[in-house]
Amino acid sequence: MNEGVIAVDIEQNVLIMNNSALKLLNVEDRFIGKKFYEITRNSSLQNFVDKVITEKKPVEDEVNFIIGQKKVIYAHGTVLSDFSGKCIGALIVISDITRMRKLEGMRSEFVANVSHEIKTPLTSIKASVETLLENDIDKKKEIEQLLNIISKNTDRLANLVEDILSLSALEQEKNTSFKVADIKEIVDDAVDICKANASTKDISIKLECEKNILVSVDKPLIEQAVVNLI
Repeated sequence: MNEGVIAVDIEQNVLIMNNSALKLLNVEDRFIGKKFYEITRNSSLQNFVDKVITEKKPVEDEVNFIIGQKKVIYAHGTVLSDFSGKCIGALIVISDITRMRKLEGMRSEFVANVSHEIKTPLTSIKASVETLLENDIDKKKEIEQLLNIISKNTDRLANLVEDILSLSALEQEKNTSFKVADIKEIVDDAVDICKANASTKDISIKLECEKNILVSVDKPLIEQAVVNLI
């Protein structure tokens, strides 16, 4: 089993710990007869076992556990009963959800960052539109400036949406169009895309790359990655 399984008696002496539990809690294989708290040295997990035995009903919770690095453990506990229904201990099943919680945190941070990135161009577009609507602007130059602001920020929003869709496709493993391609051709195309913006800032891009470096890649995604780097 991937899940750790622990059984303790009513006095919390350890009866059983499977290999997954030993590995997850970093416990040596000498637990028989020892108290649960002696093995784990974790007050949160100890309190969880206490709660199962005291309340005599199924309990579930998340417990932070630090063994070298912080771990988040999902624990589900239920009472062990004899044939007469008397509580004689507790059975605890634990699983490591550290990676899942970390990914959830990254996702939350990503959503916050994207929301901020979207808000900035929207604010600029809104301000430009309000200026056009509320003010009597006769000068063609001023109108063009405002329209340029709207155009640039619209492009920025479109790029953000495209990035989000690309990430979503990757996350769902829908992007599997891997083909053999020459790295030099990919980088050449990326340089061509960036040349116009570079020239406006008096920047020249020089490429040094051998031919016939063949790799199996998703060409559009690699090209976009190189464009981002440039």
